[in-house]
Amino acid sequence: MPQPVLDELVNAVPEEATTEQIAEEVQYAREEVGAGAGIQAAEPPEIPVEVLCVPEDSRFEALIQPKGQSKLPLNRNGDPVHSHYQRHTPPLFWQSVKQDVQRSKPERPAEPELSKLQSWFAARGVQFNDFFQSITEANLAWGSWQQQTGKFWRCVLKRPFVKPSLDLCHATVEHDPQTGRMSFGFEDGSREAYSPAIHSSSMYTACSILQNGTQPGEATKSGLVGVYCHSLNTDKQIANKSAGYSVSSELFMDGVYWTIKCELQVAKFMSGFQGYPKLSAGAKQWAASTHMPENEADNFGPVFHVTAVWIHALRWDQIQDADVWISFDRFHPEYEMVPETAP
Repeated sequence: MPQPVLDELVNAVPEEATTEQIAEEVQYAREEVGAGAGIQAAEPPEIPVEVLCVPEDSRFEALIQPKGQSKLPLNRNGDPVHSHYQRHTPPLFWQSVKQDVQRSKPERPAEPELSKLQSWFAARGVQFNDFFQSITEANLAWGSWQQQTGKFWRCVLKRPFVKPSLDLCHATVEHDPQTGRMSFGFEDGSREAYSPAIHSSSMYTACSILQNGTQPGEATKSGLVGVYCHSLNTDKQIANKSAGYSVSSELFMDGVYWTIKCELQVAKFMSGFQGYPKLSAGAKQWAASTHMPENEADNFGPVFHVTAVWIHALRWDQIQDADVWISFDRFHPEYEMVPETAP
């Protein structure tokens, strides 16, 4: 990770932090944040000419068609990886490529058009009117702080498309179809609210997540296997960390970059309870497990549910102004995860 990026992240640690907390943040910054471990050189690379040029077949109909190959990206060692923050191939860039960003696309990009993205999803079998209860343009709030650069749309999933299915819950679970918020009812009549969290992702997995849900990859922190996410009831520092897992992709060769973030409802109160794995992965991050106790009496259902997604669009000239770290690329459809091959 470039030293200025590391320095800024370390300086964001509160003054009252303990030595152990500071060490944890430094380690987290080195391994996880920014565009991610293993993809950043000592100096930012120049953006290749082919990334800046419009391809010969730039017709909208051609750009939105999926390839359906589901190739995995590669790290520096040439090994396949599931997480894009670890990738080296195909090329991935980040905010600190300042000179190239400033000189590469002098013309003002197009304004984000959600209708374009709807067509992109429709070509992959996802109709917005079928999947979403509501679509609202709003800033993404992390506690009292908001991400405001670019455009955000919060898309609340209709109950049949919530993943994992709410029918797997073995108790009285209240689900607000307008907000996606949830609460859990115990036998004694008490209730616990689920905690909202963000699992940052990319357009490479967007359709697979909507159609099949999101599944955990390899254990990366504290030996925990789970869907890694960050609480929304926090601050800008955590928003910055979460953004490091996203990739914003130019889908339509118009200077607009798109990404998707999953909003989870997490049963934090189940962490470590009666056979459920613990959630905390350190550095204010959760690993939401798909494991459920075999004992039916202890099994309350899934630890988390994807109840909404946030769509984020950035113009090319806004990348440097974004208030969290941005990784970006020219979309490579052959690396898209198609639903039938989703792990």
